[in-house]
Order: sequence, then C-alpha cells, then structure tokens
Amino acid sequence: MQELSGHKTGNEKPISDSIRNAISSAFQQVGYSEQEKTLVRDIRFVGERGESHKADMVAYSSSLRQDADTAVISVKGTEDTEKIQFDSDISPFRALATPVIVLSEYKAHHAEPDPRVITVGLSKDEAAFNREKSKCRIVPLSRFKEYLRDNRENFSPRRLERAKLIPEQLTIFDIAPDLIEQAIKIANKELVDRFEKGVLEVMQSTDNRYKQSVINAAIAILSARILRDRLKKDWPLTSAVELLNTADMFLPDYFNVPPGIASRLDPIVNRLHSAFDFSQVSLDMVGKFYASAFVTKELRDQWGIHYTPSILAKTLFRRMPIEELAPDNRILADPTCGSGSLLVAGYERLANAAYLSIPQDERHQRLVGSIFGNDRDEFAARIARMTLMLFHPPHKNNWTVTRLDAESEQFEKDWVKQIKKRPSIIVANPPFGGKDGSTPQRTKPRTRHQRDRSALILNRCLDILPEGGLLGIILTETILDQLLEKSTRHRIVQRFTVLEQWDIPVGKKGWFENVNRPAMAWVLRKSAPLSKMVYIRCLSDVPSPGRQAHPNGTIMIDVTNPPDNLVPTVFEDILSKIETSPNRIENYYIAMNGLQAKKPKVTEGKLQQSHPWSGTNVRGTDPYTDFTDGSRGWLELLDDNLREGRLRKNLRKYLDKNEPLIMLRANRNVPLSKYRWSSIALVDVPESSRKAVAPSENYHVTFSKSKSDTCKKKYIYALWTILNHPLASLWFHERLRGPKIPIPKYKKFPLPKDWNEENIRVLSSIAKELIDTKRKALLEPQDSSKIIEMVNKINELIYGMYEINKSERRRIEEWFGKKQQPLLEGISQRKTSAKAPAEVIGIKYEAPEWETTCETLEVRFKDNLIRLAIDGLTDYSEDVASDEDGIWIHIIPAMPGWLMEKGAVGWVELTTDSAKRLEQSPEKYILGFHLHKNAYKTQDEIDKGLFLFPETKKAVDE
Repeated sequence: MQELSGHKTGNEKPISDSIRNAISSAFQQVGYSEQEKTLVRDIRFVGERGESHKADMVAYSSSLRQDADTAVISVKGTEDTEKIQFDSDISPFRALATPVIVLSEYKAHHAEPDPRVITVGLSKDEAAFNREKSKCRIVPLSRFKEYLRDNRENFSPRRLERAKLIPEQLTIFDIAPDLIEQAIKIANKELVDRFEKGVLEVMQSTDNRYKQSVINAAIAILSARILRDRLKKDWPLTSAVELLNTADMFLPDYFNVPPGIASRLDPIVNRLHSAFDFSQVSLDMVGKFYASAFVTKELRDQWGIHYTPSILAKTLFRRMPIEELAPDNRILADPTCGSGSLLVAGYERLANAAYLSIPQDERHQRLVGSIFGNDRDEFAARIARMTLMLFHPPHKNNWTVTRLDAESEQFEKDWVKQIKKRPSIIVANPPFGGKDGSTPQRTKPRTRHQRDRSALILNRCLDILPEGGLLGIILTETILDQLLEKSTRHRIVQRFTVLEQWDIPVGKKGWFENVNRPAMAWVLRKSAPLSKMVYIRCLSDVPSPGRQAHPNGTIMIDVTNPPDNLVPTVFEDILSKIETSPNRIENYYIAMNGLQAKKPKVTEGKLQQSHPWSGTNVRGTDPYTDFTDGSRGWLELLDDNLREGRLRKNLRKYLDKNEPLIMLRANRNVPLSKYRWSSIALVDVPESSRKAVAPSENYHVTFSKSKSDTCKKKYIYALWTILNHPLASLWFHERLRGPKIPIPKYKKFPLPKDWNEENIRVLSSIAKELIDTKRKALLEPQDSSKIIEMVNKINELIYGMYEINKSERRRIEEWFGKKQQPLLEGISQRKTSAKAPAEVIGIKYEAPEWETTCETLEVRFKDNLIRLAIDGLTDYSEDVASDEDGIWIHIIPAMPGWLMEKGAVGWVELTTDSAKRLEQSPEKYILGFHLHKNAYKTQDEIDKGLFLFPETKKAVDE
C-alpha cells in the first residue's frame, strides 16, 4: 500500500534489553510490573503531523487497560542525556500524555562506567523545558533504582494519574497542564479528522437508504483497526473487505458486514493506513471517533450522541460505596448505555474492588456475567458492544447489551427477564429533553409541563433497584424543583439515602459538548432513613481531580414533611429567615405573564390606541429602561394582534386602564453560574393619558391591589426597589435554578414582615427620585454621587426591613463579587485599594503520601464539621478519653457521601502524619477516601496490608 508523505518516524534507535531490564527492575519498587502489564515494552503512537513515534517502554496506572488515559511514564533512548531537545525528545509524548519521561543513553560513555539516565517532566513548551532542564538530575543507570526509591512519592501510579490533571501536584517536575486534553486534540487532528473525512467521502456516494448501514460498517472498520493494533496483529489493510473478514475470523459476530457495504469503505481504510498505530487511543478518543461517524452536528444531536467523558464515569463509580455489597451480589447495569463508557468504568471499578487477584480469564468471565447494558437504539447498542470488546479484546466477549425502551412501563419486567438478574448497581446518563413522537429514540426540546426523559428513566431505575442497592445517575437540574417531579423527590428522601449530589457544568467549559441544560448527579442507596431529620450535602461541581468543587449548601430535610424542592444553597439560614415573613407578593399585588404578540402586528408608527411595546429581547435592559417612546414598536391590544390562546384579556384590562406596573425580567437565558443578578425589574408609572407599556411574555407584569391611584404608585415604586435589591436576586437565583422564573414562584417571593405604609412611603419616594435622576442622565451629565447615595440608602433600608445583620450582608455581597448592582450599572465608583493576590504556589507536601484506615465518629452538618478517627496520626494531646477520640476537621469535597454516616469505615490518603496540621488544613493534606478494596476481608487481613511509610514498613519487615 502506498504510504502518505509526512509520516516519517523519528530517531527510534532502541535501548538494549539489559538497560530496559535494569529500568524495569527500578520501576517495580514503585508499583509497576511487566507481569501485571502495568509496564509494557515497545509502544507505538501517533503524534502531531501524523508522525509515528515509539517508546521503548511505557508505565501505566492500570493493569486493566493500557492507553493514553492510563499512560504515566515513557522511556526512550537518547544519544546524550546532556543534549536532549524539547522538539525531538519531549514534545512527541504529548500525544501519549505521559507526565514523566525517562531518557536513557544507548550505551555508556568513556567517562562513565554505565549509561546515564535523566528523568524530566512533560513541559508546556520549549521555554519551560529549558528552564527546568538544569534542575533535573542525571544519574548513572546503576543508581537509577536508588533515585526512584528516594523520590517514590513522585512516581507512584496514583500520583502520576493525578498529575495528568493537576500538574502542580508533582514537586520535582514541571508538568504541562491538561495533558489528556492535549492528547485528545492531537488525536482529533491526526486520526479522528481523517476518519471523519473518509466517512464523508463514502457517504457522499451512498444512497440515503444505505447511509445508516454505512455508519454501522464504518464503526466496525474503526474497531477492527484498533483491535489489530492493540493485539499487534499484521492484519491486511489493502481493503475493507479483507480487514473485516480477518477480524471476523478472530472474533465472530462483531465484524459481520455485508460485502456490498464493506466494499464501499476502502476510502476509510486508505486514510487510516499502516503508518498509523491505534493501540494507544483512549476511551474518550474512541468516543470522538463514534461521534465523527455521523459527520454533521445535526445528525449527532438528532441521535443523542453525547459521550460521557471517561473521568466523569470513573468519578461516579469512585464515589459509590460498591464494597458495601457482597462481591457475588455486585450486578451492574446501565439502562441507557449509549457508547458504553459507564459500563467500561464499572468494569474497572468492580475488578479493582474484588477481582484483581483472580487470573485474568476467570476475572473477565465473572465480570461479563455481572455487567449488563441496554439501549433502545440499535446503533448505540452496537457501539456499546464494540467499546466493551475493545476494552478486553483477547478474551471471549459475550457481553449482554439489550435493546429495550427504558421509558416504558414494561421495562423493569422485560429487562430483568432478559438479563436473568436484578441489578444491585445501576448507573445511567439518560437522554435529556422530550420525546420525538415520530422517532421515539430521538430527542427534542422539552415543552412546558412535560416531564424530562431523564426523570422518567430515574423512576424506572428506582423501581428496579433492590433494597440496599446503589444508583449513580446524571439528570437535568429540573428534577430538583420541577413541580411535576415533586412526588419523585418525596419518594427519594423517604425511601432512599442521598449519598451525594453534585452540579455538572455544561456548555463550553462543561462536561458535555453541545449541551446547554444544567445537569446534576445523584448517588443513592435504596435504604430508608433511620432518623426523622436527614441531610443532603451538595457540591458545586464534579468532585474529581482538577475540578474546583466547593460545598454548595446542605439541605436539611424532615422526612415526615419533605420540602417542595431540593435546590441547594449556602444561604439557607438567610433565605429561611426572610421566608418566615407571612407577606408574599400575591398578598399585595396582581402578577401575570406578558403578551405574545404576532410579529407583523407590532408597528413602527403610533396609532391612537397603541401601547408602546417592550419587545421580546430582554437583554440589555436595566432597572431604568424606558420603553415609553415606542423605540421597540407599538401594539394595539386587539385579539387579532395576539397569538391564539394567548389573548391575556385580564392583563389587557389593567393595561387599558394605564395602571402603574412592574416588569420583572422572567427570561434568564444566561448560565446562572455567571449571572447572579437574577432579579431585574423595570417600572412604568404612566402620567396623564399616556398609554402603559405593553410587555412581552419575557416579562412578568405586576400591578398593585391598592384602591387609590396614589397608593398604587407608592406600592409599585417600593416593589421596584425590593426586586432590584441583592436579597431578591439571591432568593431567585438560589430557589429557582431554571432558565425562566415561573409566575407561581414569583408570586411567592417573600416581602418584609414590616411591609407597612411608612416603609412603603420612604422606599417609593427614594425610588421615584432615583429613577427620575437616572433617566434624566441620558440627556444631561448624571450626578453619580447622588445616585450612589440613594442606592446605598435603599440597600440599608431593605436589609434592615429583612433583619439582615452585618455579617450576613457581608456574605451576600461577597457572593455577588465585583459584578455591579443593576441599580448602579454604568456608575463609576471609587475603588478601594486591595492587596495583591498571593503568589500561586504548587502544593509542597511535608510528608510522602500514605494510606491508612479511618472511621467516622460524628458529623455536624450545621457547622460543616466531621470527627474522624484516623489510624497512625500523631496526636499531640495526652490522656484523651475514649469518647473524645478522633479529630474534628472541616468537611471538604474530597470526602465522599458514604463517609457522612456515623460508623463509616474506609481508607484515607494523606500527606501528613500530624493530626494538628490535618485539623488546620484538611484541603491541603487529604488526597482522597475510598472503602476497603474488599470490604469482606477481616480486620487482621486489612491491617497486614496497611501501608504507612517506607521506613515503618521496613521496620515491621525486619
């Protein structure tokens, strides 16, 4: 086959077996083994510009799979360790994402008795590498073992796996950030893009009737290509038919493609020619290939191709207390498995929990009989089977992936019947949105008053799960407060234990591409609460390495009287305080949603009965926006001018009477994490015979219930100040997380307890003067100091009316940060001097990492404190009574939900042996928690395997 130009391999002179054996022996003492396949020789991979590269040896953090996700150390030969170059020796390994590179000379120089070895970090660029190169030690090969032993905490598999995400965790190397992301970008450019172009070429010459078959066959070609390179087989690449036939002989049923379809696929095979090596593509890279088979974004969205990232899948499993279940009762299933990434992460989790000591073939067969997938879409089910096959290709792959509708009422009965087992562990990332009636497996935007598909599947999972079973599921955030899901929430808090609840950011910087709906995750145990009061501790992000998760509030729940929603907030004390008021907007005001006008009926010219129109775009409006000049058009309030079924006759009566009104911006099509001023209200108080503004449906309109015109104006101005106050924005942001403020919830907004005539009069007088001053500023220079003074006075009065003290006010204003209050938008304020931010310094650990057991003695959710007994910590106190054992430390995101129960026992990873230091800075010294690898070992067996420090273990051995 003709090779493409530009795919030359670099200098790949191998180091000798004797040198590799010596390096391999050194690696064994820090946790790697050739026998367990965490150390593998002669690895090829594809770098930038499609060039092929080779590592003499690669160390992996997992014995179950070896790819760019788990590769942590690369070994390569070099002529001279003192003359290594970034471009030729270091940069290629960005495609493999190994944080550490070991470069060994091919042979000894005359001045040295043996070859020299240098260990370097995978730097961001050449400048960073040159700065750090002088710090790297060059050691003789005979001393390399000693060098690794002295710095073992920097080379352990777990530490380096984290370093791929958090480079500052390494203290002796300069590591580039986002190594895995860099590797995926290279694979996208050099491999995925070529695959997509090949698929596009085939699709352009294919009749519409056969396009889905071509997509299926393209996935088979890709899988055969990856399988070939992982097995290091010399399968032919001269044609698609030959490649698929050879793969089918090796593993029947997976590559059975009709010859008429297979013969069309040569353009794909030609683009992925023999110069490329696919053995190191990661699961996330495979997901990119699957998505690219659809060629267009429209097709991907239509068929719901939103791959669950590997790290998200692994995090979900890591936080689930699977060890609580007996090994023989760990039956894992995913009812909407898609491409199978959650099933693969589950395979690793189950294997690590109990089966690593079992021979590989036996272990694999046990897991095949314990892991089940399902997806109603035939293509998704095919992809899932391919993913599972590629995960462990050398073995028989009789995976069970069913094709049932997880949303149907018969799903539980049919699924259990087909897989012949009831899953005790369920994981799912179900489709979001509504159903497309014509093609049910496709998704469409959810309509108002329609349950989300993810919520329907959640309920199916709750039905299937046996008592004591575990559920990890990704959902839309509507599950937390949508009225339609109130019964589901009550069922969960009364019959299940919510171990964890996290937000999952979406959008450009989130976890899922092309998904803008807020998402969240639950980890549930099917066991009724043992006490009347339960707590759900919520996190702001996925608690995984490299993500800045923070506590997002603790929800306190009376199980006998569950709350209406489960939206978390760190301001529960403040919100609960203002909600004790009996006064609500609906007690004093009439609130309705705005008009839905027909676009052609909005005119530029003013007619006798026209009202100035607000327009449908609320962006750019502020509390002082004035629509009375008709700048957005004019609208007559006639039936023919409004959408059918949306005539709003009651609203039109108030507008025709030119009642003073408030317009609350109801539409919040902005990510709430970026937009905390959730309450912005405009005001219109018509004078004489001027027509009131006709607001669009993107506003909620409010009128006063007062009888006299004077009182109506006062009540409207006063409410305007309340709705534009920080307290109102805090309440709407924290209590209502959706893209739109619902009118029933708006009516329930709490007004102050002392909502009396005097306070209303004072607020209204300041508001009127403030609005007049600000609007006049459009025509003449504004008096900034006067505006600031009035806004500050309003803020003081309202905080006082709600009985908010100084410390509470400080918390609220810190939460809003530097973003200017809408009432002060465009007003220059004097800036106070601030200290320069502290220099960001990488974490410097005061002790090597070590692992010991821990037990939860007590939890105080209100104070965010937990008391842990941690074995092996140096305790500086003396004569401590047994009931005062353990140390109180702050609850941090690294602590999983199962730890938040009295009596919970597990492992803790630490970097200090000092209880005092740990108590002062748990975020710095705690690396993570997990249950025992096998919770059914005896305590004696666990204690025997307990690893503290190298010196401690050595003393015990002696």
